[in-house]
Amino acid sequence: MGVVLQYGKTKGQDNLLELLYKMQCEEHRPPTVALEAGPSKMSILMSPGAQMALASFALMCVNATDGIPTIFSIPTFATMSAPLVDRVHRGLCVDVDGEGTIPESLRNVLSKWTPDDAKNPKSGIPRILWLNPSCSNPAGVTTSAQRRKEIYSIAHEYNLLIVEDDPYYYLQENQPRIPSYLSLDVDGRVLRFDSFSKIVGPGLRCAFVTGPEAIVKKMEYAYMQSSQHVCGLSQIIIYKLLKKWGSTGFEAHIQRVVAFNRERRHCALAMADKWLKGLAEWSVPTGGMYVYLKVYGTGLKSEELNERLMEAHKVAVVPASGFYPRGAKLTDVAVLRISTSMADAEVMEKVMKGLSQVIQEAKTAYSKQKTDRADIVSSENCM
Repeated sequence: MGVVLQYGKTKGQDNLLELLYKMQCEEHRPPTVALEAGPSKMSILMSPGAQMALASFALMCVNATDGIPTIFSIPTFATMSAPLVDRVHRGLCVDVDGEGTIPESLRNVLSKWTPDDAKNPKSGIPRILWLNPSCSNPAGVTTSAQRRKEIYSIAHEYNLLIVEDDPYYYLQENQPRIPSYLSLDVDGRVLRFDSFSKIVGPGLRCAFVTGPEAIVKKMEYAYMQSSQHVCGLSQIIIYKLLKKWGSTGFEAHIQRVVAFNRERRHCALAMADKWLKGLAEWSVPTGGMYVYLKVYGTGLKSEELNERLMEAHKVAVVPASGFYPRGAKLTDVAVLRISTSMADAEVMEKVMKGLSQVIQEAKTAYSKQKTDRADIVSSENCM
């Protein structure tokens, strides 16, 4: 206790870093481990939450005149943080479907440049590809292994740095889990962000960054001037847990977490089938903790629909319009994210039943409004 309550190393406690390094090697088998010491060799840094790590990285991407052009897969949690987007900004968007980020969409975004433009600092070519590949927030989709290989190949071709924002990696139900971008990284272009928030406890504020030594070291310098280091107590709790579990016990714990989330998610999907059929569209995620709804024909924005739900039924969901870039036009569609892990069956039914009533009322009112407008136009044309 005398050690953990004192100031510690910014990089993290040595025993925990050693354990995490071994864990990353066993889970991801990153090719960069084999590199000679240098800027691309794999390194690890502890962080007080993944969001802090992402924001610190984004801050590094600012120069005196402009930010670094960045590509995001949309919808994505990254756009929820205004300071994060302000720091990186100049964002370009690639589409996501049921298999995750679409490689053809990425190529389309990059089509106005050539790979040689990556050598020109004034070309304006994107430099960062920001991805949330596993059980994504909010869409709940996991990018397939084949697509990850294609996307990494494109990143290699255009010299893009991949930000692998992957706090839900261990919530995959695929066995074995779909390999990470870190596992594909042969030349040190992947900066990976892991978190214990979704698999141990968010209150510990304990995450870690894995990536090229040159970038990780700069993030460490940024932490020296801000948070200084992750809470010593949080680090020792994580270390003791991992040490006690070992790799077998850790995997058993992960599977318990996956089973818990599976049960909650299936409950939410069953309630959606019961109350929202014909009223909304939703994806059927294969892992994670989110169900993503699209609601057409209400004439309401996502925030307005949620406000009506709160007023009438005293429950709330997350308006998912914030997962799109500012200024994005969501024409006649409200998008909502339902977090399934915190609600039991009784609460989830209250949410879905409430949404059903609010959507039906809004659709009826909107339909009448359009009919009245049409009647007015018709009568004016007859004059």
